[in-house]
Amino acid sequence: MMTHTRTLITAIIVAPSIAHGALAVDLQGLIDAAKPQSVVVVLAGVYDEPIVIRKALPLRGQDRAKCRIEVTADESAIFIQSKQRVTIDSLTIRWQLATSGPKKRVVAALVARDTPLTLQDCHLEALGNFKRSPSALTAAGFFQVAVRRCRFDGHEFAVCIADGSEGLMRDCVVLDPGHCGITVFAGSKLTILKNIVARSGFHGIRSTGGTLIAKDNLIINNDNRGFYLGNKSAHGLIRNNVILGNAMGIGAFARTDVKVANNLILDSTFAGIGTRYSCRLSIQNNVIAGNQRGIILLGESGHDPASVQINSF
Repeated sequence: MMTHTRTLITAIIVAPSIAHGALAVDLQGLIDAAKPQSVVVVLAGVYDEPIVIRKALPLRGQDRAKCRIEVTADESAIFIQSKQRVTIDSLTIRWQLATSGPKKRVVAALVARDTPLTLQDCHLEALGNFKRSPSALTAAGFFQVAVRRCRFDGHEFAVCIADGSEGLMRDCVVLDPGHCGITVFAGSKLTILKNIVARSGFHGIRSTGGTLIAKDNLIINNDNRGFYLGNKSAHGLIRNNVILGNAMGIGAFARTDVKVANNLILDSTFAGIGTRYSCRLSIQNNVIAGNQRGIILLGESGHDPASVQINSF
């Protein structure tokens, strides 16, 4: 005799109603009432209250462009803390701070603390200027984060991976950050694949003490560096990327140990690669063309441990 087991998934439909021109839906109440693993489906509308998720819960919009969480507050639009995976899917999230001054905890449009998170098919857009929209996504803690097919517009530091988090970011677009598109902090690791990071006011991608694996990305027209490897020593691999039109394609500091291989580094206004004598870069099989300078050594004197082999200038 064969026994069939069926898994029941509950879908909670969040149907916005209109009252005095605003949505009269208690989205937080519906999330709190949902059983773990229930799917909360958000219908078209604008939801203007911050929400907190503390259980395994897929939160899914029916239409990314029409399902908007739009919050002005001194707390995150979405704060997540759960030991089981939370999925945020097909939403537009627009956020800004209400006031200036110190905050009780790190705030961003979406903060995941000690949570395995999947963020996919979402649009995170700064609602205010860079000071009022400091970060789109901040993930911190000893869990894995997956970001797929998302778009980030504005914010001072768009994506921040910190405090031991590990993550994968794939097929995303990061545009017009005030300071940096993607930042990996000390003790954290991020793999970025097939993303576009463009028009940052400073750096496209920054690793400060973290491990960065970057493959098959387009890093274009950032005002300072395409890749900033410092202030703390960075580690990892930069391979098969197009690094185009930045002031410097790759800049390395401290005792950074990164392999730079098979990239196109083009049209940098200052230099294709800039490294300190203290860094241990392996620079191999790159095309470094049309830059004001190809590779430059900066800073303190001493022995240069960088390995430079089989590049085309």
